[in-house]
Amino acid sequence: MPIDLEASVWVSKYPGKRSPVDNIIKVFDRYTWFALLGSLALTSLVLFVIVNVLRSLGFKQPDNVLVLLAPFSILNAEPMPEWFLISNKRVYSGSILMMTFALFSTLVIFAFSSNLRAILLSPNYEVPIDTSRQIAEKKMYVALSPGGAWHYNYLLTSSDPDRVDMMDRVLFISDREERCTIAPQEKTNVCLGDKESTLNFVKNNPIFPKNKPILYFSKEQIRPYFYGWVVQNNSIWTEIVNNHILLGHQEFFSL
Repeated sequence: MPIDLEASVWVSKYPGKRSPVDNIIKVFDRYTWFALLGSLALTSLVLFVIVNVLRSLGFKQPDNVLVLLAPFSILNAEPMPEWFLISNKRVYSGSILMMTFALFSTLVIFAFSSNLRAILLSPNYEVPIDTSRQIAEKKMYVALSPGGAWHYNYLLTSSDPDRVDMMDRVLFISDREERCTIAPQEKTNVCLGDKESTLNFVKNNPIFPKNKPILYFSKEQIRPYFYGWVVQNNSIWTEIVNNHILLGHQEFFSL
C-alpha cells in the first residue's frame, strides 16, 4: 500500500451556520412549495368564481378581496367564513371546497411545524468546499504562489475543465502564510496548500482563535505525493511494484 507524505488540498473558510431564513425555506422541497402556492392560487380563483355567480343571482356576498384572501386566512388557522349559508340553505359547492381546503391546510401546518422543529433542533451549516467543481460553479478566486510554482501550470493543463476554468480567477500571493490562512477568510477565496503546514501557521498565529476551527480542508486532493510503497518482506509483488514505479518515472508520471 502507498504511504501518503504530502497532498495539496483546497483550503477555504470553515462553513458557518446558515441564516434562520434558510430554515423556513428548507422545511419543504421546491416542488412542495410550488404545489402549496399553486393550490392557494387555484382555490382563491374557484372561490372568486363561486361568489360572483351567487352575487349575480342576487345573493349578498363579501368583497372580492376578502374572497381572494380567504385561503390564506384558513391556512393561518383563522375560522372558516359562513359565506355559503344563505337563509338556512347551504351552497354545497363552496362549502365542500372550503372544508377540503381547511383539512388540507391542517395537514400542511402539522407538517410545517414538525419539520421546522426538527431543523431548528439540529445545527444547519453551509455546504463546505470539497471539489474543484464547487469552486468553478461559485466563481471563487484561487490564491496561488506566483513565479515558478507548479500549481498554476498544473491546473491550467489539467484534463478537468473545472480546474482550467478556475485559472481565470487567480490571486497571486507570494507569502505562503498569508496565502493559505488570511486569503481563505473571505468566502469568495480558496487556497491550494497542504494541511499540515497550514495548521502549523494557524497554531502559531495569535490572531486566530484556539478553540474553534477557522479553515476547512477539502476531501479532494491535488497531485498527491507518496513516500513509498509498503509490501511484505520477500513478497512476490516487490519486483512488480518496482517495475511499475520505474515505468512511471520514465514516462514522467507522478506516482
